[in-house]
Amino acid sequence: MSWISNGLRTTAAAALLAGLLPGCAVPDLQPFADSTALIHRAVLATDTDIPAWLEDAGQHEQAAAFAQHLAVRTQAMNAVLGYSESLAHITAAGQSGAQSAGAVADSLNGLLGAVKAAPLAGGAVSSLATAYDAIAQVRAASAFADAVQQADPAIQGIARILQEDLKSQESLLPQLVPLLKLSVVERDRSGHLAGLESYRLALERRRRSIEKQLAATPGDPALIRESQDVALLIEQTRDRYEPVLAERREIEAQVRRQVELMRRTRQALIEWAAVHAGLAGAVRAGLRPNTAVLTSMAVQLLSAGK
Repeated sequence: MSWISNGLRTTAAAALLAGLLPGCAVPDLQPFADSTALIHRAVLATDTDIPAWLEDAGQHEQAAAFAQHLAVRTQAMNAVLGYSESLAHITAAGQSGAQSAGAVADSLNGLLGAVKAAPLAGGAVSSLATAYDAIAQVRAASAFADAVQQADPAIQGIARILQEDLKSQESLLPQLVPLLKLSVVERDRSGHLAGLESYRLALERRRRSIEKQLAATPGDPALIRESQDVALLIEQTRDRYEPVLAERREIEAQVRRQVELMRRTRQALIEWAAVHAGLAGAVRAGLRPNTAVLTSMAVQLLSAGK
């Protein structure tokens, strides 16, 4: 199933404001929180195997850096989930006045603090410094919808930071594949696999050379005999070398899955921010926000991460 285009995303946001779904005076925001929870689970699934592979390859500093990066990304998404759940709890309690605005301000303050403490996407977090000014405006709001509207610029900034962080990892992971593939050989403390790999690669090079020579002088008896000998030697290494190749191919496949998971998570965060941008309008109209697209994307994320 393909992911929605920018045009469809715009349509989804418009539908949100138009209020296609009937609701009550304080709409149910639990679907929004539930979708956020699915995105949260997807973020927790990113990079999980990479640190172990880097450790196996002897890249201890890189492994520690990846583990730390995953920890701070998780910290940020924990706060995003907490904020979304707080909105659902506020509406579930039927709060819509000044008291609810205070609760939104408290949640936003916690979210900003968590994201600012997580060094994601380089210096992008510094752009949130002015977002703290919005907390007072959120707290001063007289209604829940007004509070959410005042909070939205900060939420959009946080969503962009998370998107940029995931995009940077999308670019970095493929560059690590050569290091990760080393982990298969490095785990063999006897050093036999390293020697076997060199031997097998030398045989493969010789086979290609013979093939070129045979193309130029077909039927040469000496080349034919040597070709047969090399083929036999390659076959004799198959039982030990083929599992190494299979594991390396699995590493490449896993990296591709991780990159795809990050890409889809980033797209889901874009949609999440679009839905949040329309929450105030939906609440004012007493309509449930249209989270159908967001929910669909979030469910697909879990499948992509398996």
